[in-house]
Amino acid sequence: MPWNGSAAMPFTLSSVHLYAPKMSGVYALFADKAWFYVGESDNISAALMNHLRGKKTWEAELDPKYFAFELLTGPARGARKDKLNLSYTPAYSWRETSWIRVEQAAAVQP
Repeated sequence: MPWNGSAAMPFTLSSVHLYAPKMSGVYALFADKAWFYVGESDNISAALMNHLRGKKTWEAELDPKYFAFELLTGPARGARKDKLNLSYTPAYSWRETSWIRVEQAAAVQP
């Protein structure tokens, strides 16, 4: 399944502030050759800022360097997130209060 969203942008406070929309959609965090996480939010910018604040809890070898997003609303947003997770197999998922490492991560980026 091809990525249909934005180009990759640096995963930094300034880049998220400038480019991440305060709109509903899915977003991806990734490093040079590995997907880290695919999420969904009513406010992509706020979700990415929250991830940046919690960055110290992530494993150093998969520290995300980039983000990208697709604008979607309603049921389409959740369905797209599920399809992206199946297609790209991100290295981590979020379970209630902590990051869970997934066994295999695909070497593909948006």
